[in-house]
Amino acid sequence: MSKRPPEGDGAAGSKQPRLGEPANGVAGDAAAQPESKPLPLDIPTLNYKEGRLAKEIIFQWKSNNTSLLVCIAPEYMVGSNKQVKSRQLWGEDVYTDDSDLVAVLLHLGYHASNAAAPNPLVSRFYAQIALLPPREAYPSCFRNAVRSRGWFSQIEGCSYKVERCWLVTRSNKQLELAPRADDCAITHPTFALSNSGPQMSTRSTAGSSRNKPVTEVTVLYNLCHEPWLKYSMSSVADRGLKSSHWTSSRLREEVIYMETSRHRFELSYAGTAGPDDAQVDTYTFARCKHILPVSAVKQLGVPLPADEVEVLEAALDWDDLQWANMSMSVRGTPYKMLRMHFMPRCKPGQ
Repeated sequence: MSKRPPEGDGAAGSKQPRLGEPANGVAGDAAAQPESKPLPLDIPTLNYKEGRLAKEIIFQWKSNNTSLLVCIAPEYMVGSNKQVKSRQLWGEDVYTDDSDLVAVLLHLGYHASNAAAPNPLVSRFYAQIALLPPREAYPSCFRNAVRSRGWFSQIEGCSYKVERCWLVTRSNKQLELAPRADDCAITHPTFALSNSGPQMSTRSTAGSSRNKPVTEVTVLYNLCHEPWLKYSMSSVADRGLKSSHWTSSRLREEVIYMETSRHRFELSYAGTAGPDDAQVDTYTFARCKHILPVSAVKQLGVPLPADEVEVLEAALDWDDLQWANMSMSVRGTPYKMLRMHFMPRCKPGQ
């Protein structure tokens, strides 16, 4: 017969896990708050079922309920949850109704995404969610070692956002959790496949001493799940010694789009500046306000119109741009880039 782990200090020489330790699942910044509000037991309560919560959320939405309380067993709050491993979540802060709640809680940082086993001191988790109308788009976002998916068309059901989260210990003590800010290092593309996101392999080279093939990744999927080049020095380097082969000259006819884990940027040619006898090319570096697929970008025009971008730096000289293997600097401001794509300049609708 198995024994329940003691909740006290334990016997001498044995260390019991403490609530709040990352190794036991509760994220560092998601520590329990000293004064937590009681659970809102006056709202409808659901039990979490792996992969089967969406229908109940839609039913409550159609029943004009705008707030729900979901009870989650601790064995589901682990990184090995099938819904977490398959990234069944769409959105950033506001998610689609079929987004798995455990995956959302890990994405927001209420719980550590690398927890391999449930904390033995935790009896259950509760999450209060607010039901919201459907949105036109749900952007992808990499946060707390979990990447959500993107969806860029309106859904038929509803959306939801997490308002609060609690854990209840086996001694029936309620502790309210706080989301952890995204303080994880950005995952850069590597020369070996990893679980950081969907990737397309293109070629292989000799590997270890046993001559096992090692896949080299040169194509990654962007925030709209379209294949783009992996950002690297070779992708932005000049094609030759002639001035017509320089990347700076190439931007007269093309625009570079680059992405971090959360944002997309546009680098475009902006004409010439200076006196007639010493004119130099200038460039504009901007952040795209909306993450759009390539077909939608072409419909708006390349480069994007002024209302679709936020200009970060204007009238740039080529020397203001510093390129590195996994990042770039614009007038001294660094940006850790992951993906890139050249698009020919075109007018709207072309």
